[in-house]
Amino acid sequence: MPDTEELINRITETGFGCTRCGSCCTRTSADSNLVMVSPPEVRKIMQATGLEWNEVVKPYPETLEAPGGGRYTFAWCLRRDEEKCIFLEENGKKCRIYENRPWICRTYPFMLGDEDLLIFECSHPGNQVSREDAEVILNELTERRKHEETEIKTITKIFEKTVIRPGSLIVIDSEGVKTIHE
Repeated sequence: MPDTEELINRITETGFGCTRCGSCCTRTSADSNLVMVSPPEVRKIMQATGLEWNEVVKPYPETLEAPGGGRYTFAWCLRRDEEKCIFLEENGKKCRIYENRPWICRTYPFMLGDEDLLIFECSHPGNQVSREDAEVILNELTERRKHEETEIKTITKIFEKTVIRPGSLIVIDSEGVKTIHE
């Protein structure tokens, strides 16, 4: 992994400064705006909005087959309608949960991969990013990565003890096993 200074320079060099245009929240292909969220993020959104779990998220759409016929997934995704994230205001420019948005939304279009900084395409790159903003982005990326690593460790421990019943659909997350009733 490059050192902190190199990462800050790379973020600055991208010229990316979010303008809150909402394009990353809008569907352009089947999973273009699929936002994976962890249980702590879901709980934070629930508290901020007063919505119930199933009103905020749905199971990640790709499932794995268990021996014996059950299906499972390890992730939740923010709900979307046909066009956009359900939290994007009608004008397409304002997020109703901006202060409580998930890590993936806060750090897009950046992600810390195993070996390097990953930069995804943004259709509206916006303003130049200052060095100070790049430092904030890197701090959020670092926190996101720690959060994701903790989630993965917890989910792995739960999965190792999970029995998946034939015909069931479950989500295994850091809070435990949740059965989905289709």
